[in-house]
Amino acid sequence: MRRFSRARRLTDTITTVLGIGIIPIHDFGSTFSSATLTRGLWVQAPTRFSSVSLEVPDESAHGLQNVAVYRMASAPPAFSGCARGGRRFLQAGTASAAVIPCVVSYDTGEFVGALGACGDATTMRSSYATSVGPFLSSIFGNPVTLTCFLTQTNIAVTGGNARYSSEAAFEVSRVVYAISAAVGLAYDVGSASGTGAPAPTMKTTALPILGQAAQLTIDQQDVNVFGFVALGFGRANVPTPFGTLLVNPIVYADVVDGGALMGPGQFTYNFPIPLDPALNGAGPVNWQNINFVTGPGAFSMSNGQEWWLASN
Repeated sequence: MRRFSRARRLTDTITTVLGIGIIPIHDFGSTFSSATLTRGLWVQAPTRFSSVSLEVPDESAHGLQNVAVYRMASAPPAFSGCARGGRRFLQAGTASAAVIPCVVSYDTGEFVGALGACGDATTMRSSYATSVGPFLSSIFGNPVTLTCFLTQTNIAVTGGNARYSSEAAFEVSRVVYAISAAVGLAYDVGSASGTGAPAPTMKTTALPILGQAAQLTIDQQDVNVFGFVALGFGRANVPTPFGTLLVNPIVYADVVDGGALMGPGQFTYNFPIPLDPALNGAGPVNWQNINFVTGPGAFSMSNGQEWWLASN
């Protein structure tokens, strides 16, 4: 990211570059160490926002941090109930001195979870708040509640794909979220070409921030493909002989990878966002990837991406 504000963590007296804004967390109380347990926090998003970076406080000075981030369809069940799925990001074994870049966007009402601890495959060291939660916090001035989020596993071992749950009257483990009001929300599902390859998928990998280049990343598995991106202003769900169109009407289209013939792999498309204050908060801007598979003369279409622009 090019724009960073210096934000003072509420957890201590250290001043560090965290990002555009932060979700305030409670003061440090103790380090919880376990070979097989990882702790974190969850909130329900009161407004659209994106994480741009993450950091796990390392009071034990282990030197490595690990974090898994989730977008959940509902609140995690109370322990000892459990759920799984929705993991959107994992970073394990990163130096504690580094801030971890992370682009994951959330819509209003979605449930946001983060499991984070310093350590490695032999132990997790979670940074507990001073007392049991839940705690009041805020996201861009909107009140939220931070609640304990937990898994009975070591995320450096499981990759964050194990079961998780919640415990209201329990210590909240601290993960520092740097956040932005710019978002790139995924919606609906793609349409496969019929060749046996799965439908392409598309995600936002650089946020639509004014004056910067936003980026879409496309994964597709067909062979000999001409790829395009289509832009519109609003979601759609229009069946066509070629697949389901998720952007309607199409007001702009461009080629992917300079118009070169593509094989299976990952491709990016960059779109410059004008540095125009009048565009702050503008949206929705909707995108879909459409591919022409030259051999069989078939088409494939990705899921949709919805952008909301912001100045930071």
